[in-house]
Amino acid sequence: MRTLEISLLSCGLLLSFPVFAADAPDQPEDRPPSMRLGSADTRAPGILTVPPAEINLPPTGQAPTEDLAFDYHGYFRVPLVMSFGRRVPSADQTTTTIHIPAVVPDYPAGSWLNNNSIPGPWGTGLFSYGNKTVTGTIGIAAFNFAASQDSAMSANNSAVSLGPVFLHFNLPHFLGTRARLDWDVGAFSNRYGTSGKYDYGAYAMFLIGATGAIGETLGAETDVGPLTLRVEHGIGGNYYVDNKFASTLLHHAHAFAGYQQMAKIGVHYLTSWTTDERNPPVSPNEPDGRVSVLGVDGRINAGILGELYAGVAQAKAIHSLNVGPIIYTMNALGGTGLRDNFLGPRSDGTGSVTSILVQYDYSFGTLARYLSRYPKAYWADGPELRLSLFGTYSKVKSDDFDFDGTSKSKFGGELVYSPLPFLSIAGRFDRVNPTNKDTAQSFSVISPRIMLRTDFFSHDVVTIQYSRYMYGGAYPRMASCGSERDPGCIGGDALLSPTGGVLAGKTINDLYGKTLDPLATGRSDYYDKDVIYVSASMWW
Repeated sequence: MRTLEISLLSCGLLLSFPVFAADAPDQPEDRPPSMRLGSADTRAPGILTVPPAEINLPPTGQAPTEDLAFDYHGYFRVPLVMSFGRRVPSADQTTTTIHIPAVVPDYPAGSWLNNNSIPGPWGTGLFSYGNKTVTGTIGIAAFNFAASQDSAMSANNSAVSLGPVFLHFNLPHFLGTRARLDWDVGAFSNRYGTSGKYDYGAYAMFLIGATGAIGETLGAETDVGPLTLRVEHGIGGNYYVDNKFASTLLHHAHAFAGYQQMAKIGVHYLTSWTTDERNPPVSPNEPDGRVSVLGVDGRINAGILGELYAGVAQAKAIHSLNVGPIIYTMNALGGTGLRDNFLGPRSDGTGSVTSILVQYDYSFGTLARYLSRYPKAYWADGPELRLSLFGTYSKVKSDDFDFDGTSKSKFGGELVYSPLPFLSIAGRFDRVNPTNKDTAQSFSVISPRIMLRTDFFSHDVVTIQYSRYMYGGAYPRMASCGSERDPGCIGGDALLSPTGGVLAGKTINDLYGKTLDPLATGRSDYYDKDVIYVSASMWW
């Protein structure tokens, strides 16, 4: 009797589930796709873009055959992000101001302050030609869109790039053995330490690191009973040489173990370094730079008990300001990103950051189907109530005394209810604590939203969201002047040392700067509190 009561209560949460699944016992079980054991799919969006949850599912399209064939995939998100502020008006001016994109501290990518509650624009088209043994892929990506920006702003803001461009080799029975080999050669990105089962997770954070290089990554795996063992190894470099960075090399190695689709664990090592004497040495005796990451992470898929991701990693930087942005770890891009987000302007890019990342996902739909004896593998194509809890914490050791010993943390939760094929209702809460040395910088965000699609499991979604920001008594700041939005940049794009040398310059791409600061103009609040977000997304 007790079990019956629980079953009725759980099913009641899902409203239409009993009607939708009335014939489910007579239907074949619909199983979710396999969880990847190694890095994320190299055909997924790049490291500074954030895909919806479905993006890292196995690509759709025709299955590979012996014959050469053409295939294509694509992804896009087009958001309108408006924030509303206030000013002291003069003649013929309104008190309310409207800013596009939103003037909030967590919107720019490449910043630890970003919590992915307001995903930015992106679009990717991928074109492939090959067979089941070898496939060549070329991609075109844009992180803003010229159609809306050429006339109003500069076409440079459309940020179109070419990539990935690579060959993928697949050898499922290497030399007649039980070993399976895959090899990527070209320009592409590997991604490690993401908290989502198929996507990049609630924060879209690469705890271990995402790589961006021209080179190769070789993977080999085999089955030992119910266990699957895998190793990956890659080398590469980049051509990104200018007055900030020198030629940078990359080496990374990984070992994974997985138990069926229930659990996996990975051990990771990535390192990037430069020995280029040309650009941009301050003196002939400037030391070589290096950024290295060592970490371990794992995931447990426990059915009605939920799904848990947890990982810990340490990024160590040594004179890293000349190291190019070839590793994106903990929301920091390269050595300069580590300085701006964690180590501080007077660190010379030297120090370490130890971070943990946790995400727990619970499906009340899975529980209801289990208690109601509907197919347990029924996973996506039906009503759902899903809870996610997530958080990250970082501890800093730095040569900059002001930032040595600081800690940073973010935590939050999201509840998504999908009662009808075309409708989902969600609410998200985020708390961001930039530094334990100044708790007045902490802020919170509440974001209710609705999502409209053509079916429970479709490739399209329109998202309408409102976000309310609640700030403390001080502006949220990065560790140094990485963005013009940081009040430390008032008076110029760089911080100066007591001797006059440049310590930090702008590294985060944002369109609104110090003119919005009341200390500079006396007329505006630096950050807005109310944000409207409307986006259209599709993947194929």
